Amino acid sequence: MEQKVFRSDLESQANTHAITNIVPKHFNDVKARKEELVDKTIAAVKDRLTKEINYWDHRAEELKAQELAGKVNARINSAKARARADELETRLQRRLTELEQERQLSPLPPVIIGGALVIPGDLWRGSKGTGKRFQKYLLEKRAAWSSWRCRRFWQLSNL
Repeated sequence: MEQKVFRSDLESQANTHAITNIVPKHFNDVKARKEELVDKTIAAVKDRLTKEINYWDHRAEELKAQELAGKVNARINSAKARARADELETRLQRRLTELEQERQLSPLPPVIIGGALVIPGDLWRGSKGTGKRFQKYLLEKRAAWSSWRCRRFWQLSNL
């Protein structure tokens, strides 16, 4: 029985467990935090840029009225103020689109980088020599796992 348990593909079992049990909860937590942050950012961006757009719209109307009355402002004219308001409107729409894209999240499959084997003390000590065979088996497994981790680390670090 022991050998059957240890020979099964533990990595795929861990991966399946993570996908069905751990990832959904973590994803929901991250998504809730991200949506809260995006909502706050949208409100701040709308508030700030809308005020600026309104200012430049109002300023463009004032300058237009002054130009029609014959007073020419050398620093800025109504066309520049109107262009500034239009530029801010475009910027607002672009930023809102970016924020909506940030809201779109999708989970990726987990990457397993380590594992642990928990053995009850009774099984470790064993009786009538079974403990020594089991200790030897665990030592071999530990060596194989360490070798696999080193190869995996080398592969990931050389991407």
